[in-house]
Amino acid sequence: MKSIKAKASSRIITMKYFMFLFLLFFCTATFAQTTDSIGNFQRNNKQLIWQHIYNTPVSVQKFASALKIRTSISDVSYQDNQITAKLEKYKLNYQKYGGSYMKTAIFGDYIYSAVIVIDIKESKYRVTIKDFSSQTTSDKVVETTLLSDEISRNDGTFRDTKTVRAALGYFDRDFLEMFKYSPETGSDNW
Repeated sequence: MKSIKAKASSRIITMKYFMFLFLLFFCTATFAQTTDSIGNFQRNNKQLIWQHIYNTPVSVQKFASALKIRTSISDVSYQDNQITAKLEKYKLNYQKYGGSYMKTAIFGDYIYSAVIVIDIKESKYRVTIKDFSSQTTSDKVVETTLLSDEISRNDGTFRDTKTVRAALGYFDRDFLEMFKYSPETGSDNW
């Protein structure tokens, strides 16, 4: 009698163990999420873009002239309702947002260039920054590094780590401030 009860008890424990593993696997597979956006950064066909829509009315001419006085923005041109420009020699000031040298991802120290496209429609404008790249020179060899390569896994999703989230958060806040335009203050104080 005892051996039958022992076998039944052993089978129940084994079934409970398998049920627990099945539920654990099911929950992990169901609720695991791949991150394809952090803040205003998004992945689009393995390309990293930053995009934000501002609800401020502005004219193309005023916005373009305001961009021309920015030191890190060059080659500003506009046609119809679109402004294109280049972000050059841009260095993130992560310390302004609470970051520190040892706690910020290494790509936060690079000097970047990128393409800026601003679409103006009705009382809104959308800023899109894409093609983030940095060039470093060592031993007379110029190496180009894409920001998307620094923060992506092989499958194209974001490396969802604390340092990547923090660094992209610093970029996000800096870009939000950089492209905020206030018609009251004009182009002098933005």
